[in-house]
Formats: sequence, C-alpha cells, structure tokens
Amino acid sequence: MRKNIFIILSAFFIVTSIANCKKEPPKLDMFPELGGDFTLTDQDGKNFNLKDLRGKAVILFFGYTNCPDVCPITLAKIGAAYKKLGDSADGVKTLFITLDPERDNSQKIKKYLSYFSYGPIGLTGRLEDIVKVTGLFKVLFVKRLTGNTNGYLFDHSTAAFLIDTKGRVRHLFGQNDRADTMATVIKVLLKQG
Repeated sequence: MRKNIFIILSAFFIVTSIANCKKEPPKLDMFPELGGDFTLTDQDGKNFNLKDLRGKAVILFFGYTNCPDVCPITLAKIGAAYKKLGDSADGVKTLFITLDPERDNSQKIKKYLSYFSYGPIGLTGRLEDIVKVTGLFKVLFVKRLTGNTNGYLFDHSTAAFLIDTKGRVRHLFGQNDRADTMATVIKVLLKQG
C-alpha cells in the first residue's frame, strides 16, 4: 500500500512539475564566425547577392539536385515550416546553394525547386565561387565516386542556417529538427528583427 501511495505521489509531482513548466522560447545565438555577403547566379540566370534580402529572415541550405535523400527531405521540411508560419512566412526566404555546379546549372535548379511551392531561390556559379561561399559558412563537402549511373554523390554538411534581417547567422537547424521547431525558432527571430 505504501509503495502504491509513493508511486502515485511521485507521478503527481512529476505531472505537476511538467504542467507548471513554462516552455522557454528558443535562444538565438550569434555566430560571428559564420556567414557574409556573396554573389552567385540564381535559377533565372541573374546575379544574386545575399544583401538583396536584408529585411527578411533567410534560411540557407547547401545541397545538390541529385542528392538522393537529405536535400529533398530538408527542403520539404522547410516547406512544412512555412505552412506553420502562416502569414509570418512572408518575412522569410529560402536559399538553396548547389554544391554541384558541374551538373546543376540554373535551368536544372529551377526545375528541381519548382516542386517546392514556397518559392526557394536556387543559386549556382563557378566551382571556385561555390567554394568561397562554403568557406564563409564553414560547410564541408566531398565528392564521392559511386560507379553507378550518377557517377558521383556528395557527402556534405546538412545544417540549414537561419540568417536574421541584418544578414547575421543566428541559428543552425540540424537534420533532427522538426518543422514545428523550425517555425517556432523563425517566429522568435522575426519578433526580434
């Protein structure tokens, strides 16, 4: 009997503690070692500069159109976050920078991104330009020969960078972050400006 009472009281205190916990808003950090302005070519073949998006929050993701899993999953998850943002989504833009400019020209990126209704901007350029941008964000990528029809794949960093309205990296989304978590963090950022 005493054991049952102890279990019931323990459960009560745990439930009460959880109920009384107020969920803290996510903390947004500064990452001064990451980021910076850059110029690449967008999916319409025009020059694009990151500073053109000042005043909007930016989700920046590096990948490539032949990516078999991480890239389409991440882009779809970002799309789900947009839906959760509702009207706030107008203050956010997503950039997709290819790590495979050899195969990913503007037209191919445009077709690939047309499957994502939230309108991400696709960027490409010369390999040396891509390498400069990956250096700014400390993104690693390595070409790996596969021996199949694709010829090669890339092993690459999978973080998505959340950039504030002033162009500063404020948060890194990992592969395990869910769309609702992403939307919550983005809303906090938009409130902060």
